[in-house]
Amino acid sequence: MREPIRLSFFHDVLCAFCQVAAERVRRLEEEFGDLLVVELRPFALRPEEAAPSPRDLRRQVRLVKRASREPEGATLRPRAVAGDGSPVVERAALLAAEAARCRGARHSARCLIG
Repeated sequence: MREPIRLSFFHDVLCAFCQVAAERVRRLEEEFGDLLVVELRPFALRPEEAAPSPRDLRRQVRLVKRASREPEGATLRPRAVAGDGSPVVERAALLAAEAARCRGARHSARCLIG
């Protein structure tokens, strides 16, 4: 039996392109089965505690729109960034992802993919 490939997937739980990448990694897991072991490693791209400025929010909306053009990003919507109550500070989302990771792969994947 072949030794599995181990992949550490560092991701920001609020990053649209990380969500696209997460879906691609999930598909790789389906394709390769036991030959691929993925360890989800959440981290913050924007670790500061302050809420993003209006300029930062506009930039995030543009990035979400771009990521939503990817086949795996079709469900992404900019309204999540524009102030509908979604997390705008990384720390809370990062703590939730870490807590899910500590509970196991199934919880961690659900936190990342949805």
